Amino acid sequence: EGNTLNFFTEPTASACRPLPPGDSEVRPVPAIVLALVLMLLAIEIGADTSKNDDKTINTSAETLADGLPAKSDRMAGIKARVRKTYPTVPQLAIEEFARSSDQRLLVDVRARSEYEVSHIPGAVHINDPDDLLAFAKAHPDKQLVLYCSVGMRSSEAATKLQQQGVSQVVNLEGSIFQWANDQRPLVDATGPTEKVHPYNAFWGWRYLER
Repeated sequence: EGNTLNFFTEPTASACRPLPPGDSEVRPVPAIVLALVLMLLAIEIGADTSKNDDKTINTSAETLADGLPAKSDRMAGIKARVRKTYPTVPQLAIEEFARSSDQRLLVDVRARSEYEVSHIPGAVHINDPDDLLAFAKAHPDKQLVLYCSVGMRSSEAATKLQQQGVSQVVNLEGSIFQWANDQRPLVDATGPTEKVHPYNAFWGWRYLER
């Protein structure tokens, strides 16, 4: 209709006409191919715009063979996005947490199904906001360290706790994806495991190195 491009329109008869002998006309690229290329470009450009906000990120560093940003760069990008989206939430580096984990309470705020696949050793699972607030109030002298897949959900949970008067709360920067990418130990109900719930197929492909 008008100039609207419909990727699924059947080709017209003229578009499918056979070329005369010797005709060197170059056939146009099928619209569906163009659509897929544009979708992939949109995903990469849109998902990595946060890199431009963090001048310390080297976007020209290691890249994958297919030309997409390496997963280490993608993780740097999502960390920058979390910091920008939740500016009031302190971001605790995994290295610092690992050095003093016994002084903090680690809370996994993902869905139960994610937690059951694997979680960071010592983490308790609390997904309900009211239960999380009650847990924080029951441990006023302890710092709560929240994590999810990459830090978005846990930073959101930390923000809500702050709004209810809880100050001793931080986000584990990079969350379980970064933890797994660093080859740190994971457990499930039976013991050590190497599995990580990907949240969904796209996020797992984009950020997980396992």
